[in-house]
Amino acid sequence: MPRRRAPSYPRYVGRLARPHVASIEELLVSTDEATAEEAARARQTISRVWDEVLPALFNHYNITDADDTMRWFKLAIALARRHVPAVQGAALPSDLGRPPPPLTEEEQRALERVTAGVDRGRKPAEAARETIRRAHPSLTKKQIASEGRKLALRWAYRRRNGQI
Repeated sequence: MPRRRAPSYPRYVGRLARPHVASIEELLVSTDEATAEEAARARQTISRVWDEVLPALFNHYNITDADDTMRWFKLAIALARRHVPAVQGAALPSDLGRPPPPLTEEEQRALERVTAGVDRGRKPAEAARETIRRAHPSLTKKQIASEGRKLALRWAYRRRNGQI
């Protein structure tokens, strides 16, 4: 079984890229041996680091309005979308695989007719069947239905990807 590669994320830059190295005072805060003075110094150091990191984090995720009441929520969502697999968007089937071949002139005209039918309020499948029926009058109902489905799917794919 092939090994799965870790997903690649855009890298943090600037202050967010530099880790904060814990000093002895900061480490002592977590133990019972810390004096009040050491604990106060450690809290001051941690506060100074957060005062640098948090504005950089908001800027990194383009959350710039300091008066926004949803600011922390937006940051939480942005961080979750970057780091939590269950929240990350899955690739759409249209984004996968080989791109479709270029359209012939006849296919382009057929897709334009389907678009015109949809613009007139018809469903894509109905407009596609009507286009096939007019272009190939000798086809049977079953063939028209089959070719109409194919044309409607091609139309929907290209419409979704902004090609029509």
